[in-house]
Amino acid sequence: MVTVESGLVHPEFSTYPTIALREALLNAFGHRDYRMNGTIMLKQYNDKLILTNPGEFVGGITPKNILHHPPVARNNHLMDLLDRLKLVNRSNLGVSRIFRSLLIEGKEPPIYREVGSNIELTFISSPLNKDFKNLINHMAQEKNHIDVDHLLILQYLIRHEEIDTSIAAEVAQRSMEQARELLSKMQNDLNLLESIGRGKGRYFTLSRSAYKLLKGELQYERQQILDKEAVKIRILSILKTDRSLTNKEIRQLTGMNQKQVQRLVKEMEPDGVKIVGKGAGTKYIYSP
Repeated sequence: MVTVESGLVHPEFSTYPTIALREALLNAFGHRDYRMNGTIMLKQYNDKLILTNPGEFVGGITPKNILHHPPVARNNHLMDLLDRLKLVNRSNLGVSRIFRSLLIEGKEPPIYREVGSNIELTFISSPLNKDFKNLINHMAQEKNHIDVDHLLILQYLIRHEEIDTSIAAEVAQRSMEQARELLSKMQNDLNLLESIGRGKGRYFTLSRSAYKLLKGELQYERQQILDKEAVKIRILSILKTDRSLTNKEIRQLTGMNQKQVQRLVKEMEPDGVKIVGKGAGTKYIYSP
């Protein structure tokens, strides 16, 4: 349990949100395979909570699509009863509520797995992220709606610093086209992301405003320096495969302009980067 001071109100936050536990237990009860021996088990460890119930995923649901898959019931009559009792929602909102209740507090998303003939759901024990909670509150004050997809992308960026379309599709359990639209909205409408590079080399980082709310101005400035070093590493890794790169190709990869690329390559000369040719035929190679 964590207490957060906010003026005269000091709300408390559990390690595992009540909503997540409630929805997980009801889903386990409503979707377990009653033809199988075994029981629903909830095990608590120092660093995690694991809920296991008999039965495999049905109707094409997998751990990689469970968040947005249309609802599929194994026990229709039982689910109808739970729905009439207003304990569950037949629109598959339970899984989304589990994800959202964890993510909105800056906690890690739930982990679903099939283990033998059982479904296993793991909650990782992680503390409330007060800065992340402040960011979500700030977005709400600005009348910006943040859904589970946005939360998943933000949580990934807190831990990994950058994300591209293919990773976003995997993280949010969306198609590539949906992932592109998601990242574009988070950049252009919500001002949560900044893009670097173009085409296949394009990736995204937290925007300056989001970074300030989450990690502070000094952290943002330091990350900008780290990003430049990361760009150098990307270029070197490509050149070390016996490939050459043009100024245009590096611009597409990094989002820099022509002069910035020239200065960057100059800085990389001690690392073995050499300029070959002149004018439009200029290329950069690795020659230690």
